[in-house]
Amino acid sequence: GFSRFNNFFGIDGQMRRVPECLLLQLKVIEVQEFGGKQEDLHNVTYFLKNSPVLQTMTISLPSYLPQNLRDRVMKKIRMLPKGSTCCVINFK
Repeated sequence: GFSRFNNFFGIDGQMRRVPECLLLQLKVIEVQEFGGKQEDLHNVTYFLKNSPVLQTMTISLPSYLPQNLRDRVMKKIRMLPKGSTCCVINFK
């Protein structure tokens, strides 16, 4: 389980420390079926902000999302702060 990661989380469920693997090793992330919910956005925000060596994040948007919603989601994600200066965000 996740018990060995308990020291990363505070009482409110927010991370207190960024795991070393994010800081030093995470270069590629692929997000499947990003639905645009608040928790989805929170997770993408967290990884973009806290992964300084991240090179590529690919986000798959479900085909049932209307184009105007897809456009808004893509714009919002592209505007998020990034910990990596060379990260490229791709959408499928």
